[in-house]
Parts: sequence; C-alpha cells; structure tokens
Amino acid sequence: MNDKWSLKALVRENRFVLFLLYWPVYVLVFFTLDRIEFAHHLIECSLDALIPFNEYFSGIYLLWIPWFSGVSFFFLYMALKPWLKKHGPEFTRTGRGRSDDSRAAGAKAGTGAEAEAGAGMGTGAEAGTGAGMDTGTEAGNGAGMGTGAGGGTGADMGTDAGAGTETDMSTDAEAGTGTEAFITAEDVAAVAEEAMYGTGAKPANEADTEAKTTAVLKLAAEAADVSVSMITEKNTWKKFRADDAAYMDRVDAVCAKDAEQAEIARRDYVKLCTVMYTAMTLSLITYVVWPNRIDLREPVTGTGIFAEIVRMIRFADTPYNVCPSIHVATIVVEALTIGESRLEVLTPGKKAAAYVVTLLIAYSTMAIKQHSIVDVIAGAALGAVLYVIYTAAERRVRIV
Repeated sequence: MNDKWSLKALVRENRFVLFLLYWPVYVLVFFTLDRIEFAHHLIECSLDALIPFNEYFSGIYLLWIPWFSGVSFFFLYMALKPWLKKHGPEFTRTGRGRSDDSRAAGAKAGTGAEAEAGAGMGTGAEAGTGAGMDTGTEAGNGAGMGTGAGGGTGADMGTDAGAGTETDMSTDAEAGTGTEAFITAEDVAAVAEEAMYGTGAKPANEADTEAKTTAVLKLAAEAADVSVSMITEKNTWKKFRADDAAYMDRVDAVCAKDAEQAEIARRDYVKLCTVMYTAMTLSLITYVVWPNRIDLREPVTGTGIFAEIVRMIRFADTPYNVCPSIHVATIVVEALTIGESRLEVLTPGKKAAAYVVTLLIAYSTMAIKQHSIVDVIAGAALGAVLYVIYTAAERRVRIV
C-alpha cells in the first residue's frame, strides 16, 4: 500500500467523484418546486385512456430508485476499482503481485561476482569448486562457508574450535561476516592435519605423508560436493526467478487490463453523469418556465400492499411538474450508456436486460398514472437527444 486511504486523496486523484455533489442540490430544488403554487398547464392526451391503471406496476415504478442509483454507482465503482485496490486496507498487491520491497529484499539472487545477503548463496567466481578451492579462488560467504576462527567446509569439517555444521556452516563470531573467504590448499592441508593428528607433531615419513594427502583430497572432494550443492540450489533459484518473472508478467498484463477497463468506466461515468444531470437540470428549468401538471389520478380503492404503495407514491410525488419525465429521461440515458459501453463485464445479455428494465419502468409510470404518455415521450426524447449530442461531440473532441 503506497498511501493510506483518505477521502481527500480519493477526490484529489479522482475528480469525477465530485459529480456526487449534484444530488443534494437537485433534491432540494426539485421538492421546493414541487410545492410552490404555480398556474400549472394541464398535460393530457387521449392515448392515456388506452393504458389501464394497474397497481401491481407500483413495485416496478419503485425499482427506479435502486436501478437508477445502482447503475450510477456501478460505473463509479468500476472507475475507482484500481485506486481502491491500491489504497484499500486489505491491499496486499494481489492485483500487482508482491510489493516492490518484498521483491527486492532477499528475493533475488546475486549475479556475476556478488550474492544478495538475503538469498544466502554465492554466485559466479565466489562459489568455489573442488579445483578452485585448491588454487585460492574465493568461496562465497553468503552460502554459509564461514572461515576464520572456525569455518567449516562440509559435513565433517567441524573441529574443537567450533566449526559450522552442515546445516548452518557459519555461526555468530565463527562465521565470516560479509568479507570474502580465501581458502587455499595450505588451509585445507592445515585443517586435515589438525583433524587427523590434533595439534601435536606431524609425521614426516612417507606413509604419513600419503595418509595426509589422501585426507586432503577427501576434504577437497567434500568441498567440491558443497559447491555442487550450491550450484544446484542456485540453478533452482534461477528457475524459481524465471517462473516468478513469468507470473509477474501475467500479473502485469492483468493489471494493464484492469487499468484499461477502469479508464473505460471512467469515461462512461463522466458521460452518464454529464448527460443525465443536464437532462435533469433542463427538466427543472422547464418546470420553472412552464409549470405543468396531470389530472389522471383516480382514487385507489384496493386494500392490498400494492395499493398502499400507490398511495405512498402519490403522497411523496405530487401530480405537478411532470413533463418532461425525469424518471424516464434518466433511465434512457443509463440504458444508452450501458448499451454502448465497452466494459467486458457488460455482456450482450446484461445489456438486453437493461433495455427490458428501462421499458418496464417507463411503462410503470403510465400504468399507475404518475405520468402521461406525453411526459414519457418528452423525457425519453430529452435523454436520447442529449446523449447523441454528447457522443457526437466526444468523437470530434476528446472531452474527457
């Protein structure tokens, strides 16, 4: 996580979230106009009589609230998704693999003549082989071949002075601490002599010399085995790093795809809000310049839950300021935005479902006599025309 999550950082890096500030202003203006006494013009059409009242459509009418807000927040979330992943409290670089710190600390093997301290293995000329250790080549300290007061070179090199074991061949003060160890044939011979004869007098006869030579060769072979083991581990680590690099390439490709989809969602969200809020604002201006009303509402005689929902709707939403229908204008803009979106999550089936929901909500406004067919046509036309204008302008000039 690079930065802690904060609202200030969210707004600073994603200015389009400021579209949300439109809502409190709109709600205040709408309900104020809805209760001001004007000389309202009557909206009526003979076709309204052909649409029978059906209280069951009140549930679909109320669907406008979650549908309208849900579509808006869907595009907003998709646009913010990479940012939320990056700055969220549970971000563990799952979208970008492991963090840069973890990829650098102890996770990469040294190359050439150096080895990372965290990796724990010598490379290049530092890892001595059987022949190399007789001629004075360097043994990588990172592999654990500590020297000095008690450096061990194999499974049997531990002495009374405190040589490292096979598992951990360098310990505390006995092991090398980052300086390169120079192991020569004389060093191996000295260790062999001490291992065979202790610290007493060395034999000088030919048989003892042959035994000494055999021991030295044995120790050199063991040191060679250690080097072979080191090289094997190194190759395994290289393979792991190659696999890790391939994995990171795949992760980077996924992240690039996520960023591309987020940019598409951002553009869709900006278009949706710009067109939709413009339609809502023009509708409010229309209500001021040309106040209007409908006279289609007959008394509700039913006693079921849907009848009660109709009564509740009529109490909250007066028959004034109905043309153009904001209900219809907003869902038409949302349907067009969904239909033309290039987001991969919006499959053709989902887009078709969005059109069906739009038609049902539009019809429900007339089925419960909240709007005239004139209001619906005007609202649909307003939303569609503004969407076409924005799309044409977007193609000519890159608006966002």
